[in-house]
Amino acid sequence: MHRNRKLRNYFIYPEFQFKFILLIMAISLVAPVILLGFQLNLFRTQIQNGQMMNLPPTHPYFVFYDLFQSQSLLMFAVAVGISFVMSIVLGIFVSHRVAGPMVKLKKHFEVIAQDKKNDAPVNFRENDFFKEVAEAYNLKFKNR
Repeated sequence: MHRNRKLRNYFIYPEFQFKFILLIMAISLVAPVILLGFQLNLFRTQIQNGQMMNLPPTHPYFVFYDLFQSQSLLMFAVAVGISFVMSIVLGIFVSHRVAGPMVKLKKHFEVIAQDKKNDAPVNFRENDFFKEVAEAYNLKFKNR
């Protein structure tokens, strides 16, 4: 139960975060898909070369390329799977560090809108992005 609650805390602005994670996942798949296309083209070319040499289908050349291709594609699938999982995890953490400060600033502005005399400083977490926004805001409103 505690672990599930902790994960939900990372989705503080789901609309932005899910789009961000999908973008990171899409970007992480572009290079592997291009490499897969090149690799499959290379395998097809080598098989055609063997056929042009009139080698029988049971020749060690074809056996080698069939084995090499299946092992290469398996390693490729594992690497893409690991990359995909890492992009999801990285996307969750980075989007949390981006969304957190913006949600906090939005809530602060909502409080100010209701209570015009609220001049409490805005503080972001140590590893959050946009710390300079909080610092600039605090500088501006400290001198009132």
